[in-house]
Order: sequence, then structure tokens, then C-alpha cells
Amino acid sequence: MWERGRGVYEGDSLVALEGFITDVTERKEREERLERTTARLEALFENSPDMIDVHTDEGTILDVNKRFCEVFDQPREELLGTKVWDLDLESDPEELRDVWDGMDVGERHEVETTFERADGERFPVKVHLTRLPTDDEEERFIVISRDVSERKARERTLRRYEQMVNTMREAACIYDEEGRFDLVNERMAELYGTTPDALEGRESTLIAAIRDDADGDPYRELLDGDREELRGEIEQPIGEYGRAVLEYRLTPLVSEGSVEGVVGVTRDITDQRTREREFERTRELLERTERIADVGGWELDPDTMEVFWTAQLYELFGVDRDTEVSLETALDAYHEADRRIVADAVETALESGDPFDVEARCRGPTDEARWLRVQGVPTVENGDVVTLRGAVQDVTEQRERERQLQRAQRDASELFNGMNDSAWVIGLDERFRAVNDAAVETLGYSRSELLSMRPHDIDVGLEDGEITALIEAMPEDEMQVFETAHETADGERIPVEINSSLITYQGEPAVLSIARDISDRKQREQQLAEFASVVSHDLRNPLNVAEGRIQLAREECDSEHLEAVERMHERMNSLINDLLTLARSGTSVIEPETVELGRFLDTCWRNVATADATLRSRIDRPISGDRSRLQQLFENLFRNAVEHAGEDVTVTVGELDDGFYVEDDGPGIPPERRSEAFEMGYSTADGGTGFGLNIVERVVEEHGWEISLTEGSEGGARFEIRGVGFER
Repeated sequence: MWERGRGVYEGDSLVALEGFITDVTERKEREERLERTTARLEALFENSPDMIDVHTDEGTILDVNKRFCEVFDQPREELLGTKVWDLDLESDPEELRDVWDGMDVGERHEVETTFERADGERFPVKVHLTRLPTDDEEERFIVISRDVSERKARERTLRRYEQMVNTMREAACIYDEEGRFDLVNERMAELYGTTPDALEGRESTLIAAIRDDADGDPYRELLDGDREELRGEIEQPIGEYGRAVLEYRLTPLVSEGSVEGVVGVTRDITDQRTREREFERTRELLERTERIADVGGWELDPDTMEVFWTAQLYELFGVDRDTEVSLETALDAYHEADRRIVADAVETALESGDPFDVEARCRGPTDEARWLRVQGVPTVENGDVVTLRGAVQDVTEQRERERQLQRAQRDASELFNGMNDSAWVIGLDERFRAVNDAAVETLGYSRSELLSMRPHDIDVGLEDGEITALIEAMPEDEMQVFETAHETADGERIPVEINSSLITYQGEPAVLSIARDISDRKQREQQLAEFASVVSHDLRNPLNVAEGRIQLAREECDSEHLEAVERMHERMNSLINDLLTLARSGTSVIEPETVELGRFLDTCWRNVATADATLRSRIDRPISGDRSRLQQLFENLFRNAVEHAGEDVTVTVGELDDGFYVEDDGPGIPPERRSEAFEMGYSTADGGTGFGLNIVERVVEEHGWEISLTEGSEGGARFEIRGVGFER
């Protein structure tokens, strides 16, 4: 309660008192609260752990608290009146004034900067700047500055940890309770083919797979604190990475006594497991290879003279696997007559550092003497042998094969040089590699002269390009047969038949050619052709006379005997023609040309008395052959079909993959008689000469083709000619 009054006077006498009574309770309470608040603010100002100062808009410090003085190690009196930029080393006075001028009353501004203590030590601070209300024109600002050295240190430590975690080869992360990625390092994100931000929050397929494969829920046990660790391996698809083998380790993330998640470290061991599998396969392969090749490995320590054997070597020598092997034991495994050879080789290698390769005998498990190839290669460091390693291989069978090969080579050489026909080996470079004695004697050149020559130098029957083409076109599994002529050193021409085949000579492909002198055969063929021509001439003259007489006889009378005589004349003409064809076959060179079979077959068909027979052509591809010989071939096949299958026979010419066929729809030829069909004189038709199919066979052989007789599609005879060259 607050009272205010005065006295009322009349003259000098006090006659009354007047006054006012005002209730100031609320004001007193406000004043008390203000005093308490002020006291608390002053206490907070003085005892705050943060540095607090008040300065003007000119940067002059008006007041500082106790912590401010402690940090800068200066009394209040020295700090008052200084400028803030004397303490804030990173601040520019003009920039600060711009900031202050732009702030409203009560507005708050934060910034991080660096202060400097009195002793020169610099430290980071976070500054909170607020503009205060004032009654005068001078602006004031209160600044609360907090030393953030510890926070900065923690942040640096955290950054170092982050850098360390992100440079780990292992993928690391923190999973939440649902098995989602809460925090991941860069390796984990890389494993999933994405970024850390994109991966965080996604469900982990690894955790899902672990929970699906396990009995119970081991992940839940980690979260509940019932399990300290969970580790293992799993193979599963990981993002775009594909299938991978992962090794994982999971532990609870404990913070302030409670589990807040699970820490996971995952390592991709796909390459490691692949290498391990490859190593195991290589080891197994090596062991099997040792057993297959009868090879064993060994190693000798020059210092201790201890010897290490692989498993195959124990088996090779017939020594128990539990036996401790020394150099003496190893040498005792060899035949006593050869033991010194191996011992000297080892001793020399240890002294000189040079490798060795020797052969010696031993007696294995069967007590049978076996030949071994023993090799040793020293490892030399600083001029000293530190290790001697080697291999032992059973070469008994190899030595036997070499012995047999040498014997076979001797036999082959004797056979090669003992031949009556000339023979030589031609390399694919078209030069002679070997010639036999008969070639030297026949051609009249020395062996060295022939070995410096090419087939082109002695062959006068073929052009150089034809010889090269024959060598390049040598079939792998067939014989190449052709006729040509060779010229001797004296200029004599010798007709020869060449039989060539592809062989391997001294490890390289080559051509073995055998040349048979066919001078006598050529002479006989020429004589036979001349004889056949004479006989043909002498036979045809009386036949022509007889045929004329038949025509005259028909004018005088009509007798069935005349028709029989005329048929006999036709048969004799056919015999004469076939004899001439057979006699002349092989006496002239085949002259191949492109033959269009479509029209050609029609021409051949018209040249044969086919009566009511029908020709069906199912081939229209051109082939390469001698036109005259081909005409003989088709005409004889057509005539054979009409004679044996009837005048209304249907003859079909069709295409094969490598040739053509001619078949009819007649009765065919029984399988047991087909081998006789091509023999001279064989015929089942009345009036047949028996020469037709033999002529066909000769034409086929002259072209280098093959012919076979089988059953046609309609039961008749079918002749298949293969090896034919089609033209494109």
C-alpha cells in the first residue's frame, strides 16, 4: 500500500490532513520479479559456461562475463572498450557492420569463426548474435560465443572414421530392426550398384536370406541381446552385381546399454572361392596328370639334404608313403648299376647350379626294371643353390616305342628304296623331300639333284598350274590317281600313272607319290586300238554287203528268216561298236568341259532306240566332264534300261549331293548278281552284248568318279555316280 498526503493550514494553524492511498501491490510484485529476473540474468551472465559480451554497432565491447575473461585470460577492465574484431580473427569490420545494420531488434544471427587467446592459441567458436532494444540512439548487441573445440575434434574424428569406413575393402553398414539399411559405406553401395543415399532405407536381401535359411530367427536374437555375433557365408544375387559369395559378420549395435541396430560387415569372396576351386581343380588335375603320365616331383634341401616326394613318386618307386625320404633313400630306389649316374648329376647341380636331365633304371612295385627320366633344376640365389627341384617320369614305354619307331623307320626306308616304282615325298611347298633309289635310277638324276628340284621340273604331261592344283587339292583320306609323263635327264619321255596320298613326314604334312611306268600298257592299248580298228573295218565290209543283199532279197520275197538275219546283223554292229569303244578307252586324254545336262540328256535319249520308254529328268545342274565320254555313259545306261526293263520302261535321271543317279522302274537286278553287272560280257537280255555297263564303268573311272548299283525307288535298277564336280 502506498500513501501520499499533506497538511491543510489556516494561517499558521494546521486545521486538517488530506491524502491519497494507492494500492501498489502488483507494482511491487513486478518490481520484485524484475529484481529476481535481473539477478538470475546477472548470475547466468556471470556464470554461463559460454562467453558472453555486449557491444555497440561500432564493435566496442561494453560488457563481458566471467567466462569471457577466463578464456581470453584478461581482466574485465582490459577487455571493456576493445573492438570485437581484435578477438574475432576471421571477421572483417566492414562485413560485421553490414551484418549489424541489416538486423532487426530481436533478430538472431549465427556464424562460426575463430578466436585467439592471449597466449596466441586459436580455437573455433560458434557465435549467436542478437540485437537488443535500447532507449537511446546507440545500438547494442549481445553475443553468446561457445567454444566448439571438442565438437570440432569429434567431427574430425567422425570424418576420419567415415573416411576409414568408406575406404574399407569390406562392405559395412548398420541395419535397423526390420533389416533395412540405416547407414552404409561406399563399398556396400558399390556392391549393390547404387549410391549410399539410394541404398539407405532399402531392405537387405542378405538379412532376408539369412533369416529364411536359418532355424529360428538369429537376427532377432542379435537385436534382443541373446546373441553376440552371427557370421557365415552365403551365395546369392546382389543387385546388378550378379551372383556372389559373401562372407558376413553381424554384431549388435549397443548405445547407452540398449541395442539400437545391427552392425554388418560383408566381404565379397567370390574371386577367392573361385580361385580356391580352381586351385583344387588344378591340384586334382596335377595328381591325375602325374598318375597318367607316370610323373612324380621331388625337392631337395641342400642344407639338410632332406628330400620331398609327391605322392606319385612314392607309387612309382613302390615306397611306403610313411617312409621318411633322405637323399640316400632316394638314391637307393634306383638300379644299383645306374645309381651313380643320378648321384653324380645331383652333386654337379648342387655345385654348379646347372640343371640336369639323365635316364636311369629302377625296380618298382612289380620288381620289373623300368626306365626313368630324371630331371633337376636348381634355384640359385646370390650364387648359391638354395633349392633343387625336379621330376621323375617313367619312360619305359616311350623307350620301347622309340625302339619300335627306329625299327619301323629302317623297315620303311628299306621298303621305300626297295620299290621297283619311282617314289618321292613332296612337301606342301612343292619341293621334293625324299626320293627312292628307283626314282634316281629311272630319271637319271642324282639324289641331291632331285632333292633340289620340284615335280614341275620332271613332269611334261601337265602344266605347272595343274601340278600345283593337284598338290593343294590332295584329299586327306583318299588316293589321288592320274596319268602324266615324266622326262628323264636324257630327255626321254616316260608315261606314268601317279598314285598320291597325304602323309606326315618329319612332323609335317606331305604328299607321297608313286610313279609306275606304263609304257608297256600304253603300247598294248595302242596295238589293241589299231587291231580293233582293222577288225572293225574288215568285219563291217562283209556286213555292209550282207545288209545290201537282204534289201535285194526283200524285193524278191518276204520271209521271216530275213528279219532274223537282219537282227543278227544289228547285233554284230553293236558288238563291233562296243569293241571299238572298249579298245579305245584309256587311250586318249579326258578333256573336261561344262555340260548342261538338261538338253544333253535329251540328245542322248534320242540316240537310243527307246520305243515307248519315257525319260524323266530331275537334274538341271551343269557338270564338268568329257562330253563324248558322257554321251557313251548315258546312252549305254539308257540302252541297258530298255533292253532289261522293257520297251515301256520309265528312266529317271536325278541329282545327288555329290553326283547323279540313273534308275528305272523295271524288275531290277538281284543283290547277289549286282557285283557281276559291270563284268565284260555280262548280260541277261536277249541279244545283249554284255559290254554296255563295262563301258559305263570305264568312263566313270576315267573321270575319277565312283559308280555303285543298288535298288531304285520303284524297285528297278539304280546306278549312282558320285564324286562329280558340279559347275556353278
